[in-house]
Amino acid sequence: IQQFIAFGGAYLFILITRKMKTKWAIVLSLAVWTGVTIWAYFGTSTRLFYVQAFIIGIVAGGTNSLSRSLFSRLIPAGCESQLFSLYEVSQRGTSFIGPLVYGFVTSAKN
Repeated sequence: IQQFIAFGGAYLFILITRKMKTKWAIVLSLAVWTGVTIWAYFGTSTRLFYVQAFIIGIVAGGTNSLSRSLFSRLIPAGCESQLFSLYEVSQRGTSFIGPLVYGFVTSAKN
């Protein structure tokens, strides 16, 4: 379900970038990520979890699409393949760091 919501979120952030620069739209999405993460720490109900997942789905699509767009504009011509490869490796590397941090936070909370 979240992937479908993220698809809609990517389109929503296209509309947002028409009103503000891409950099500030990314900052906005990261602020929402941070706010929902802090909010989720204190949440206890299942309904609240689904609301938070919906919000994260919206910003996930926007964050991903906007960051790739901004990155493609920042890299020098001729270096696209090397730098996008580095981008992918770093993105995949963080896929184990997130659950690791979550495990530490959960252990500390209990």
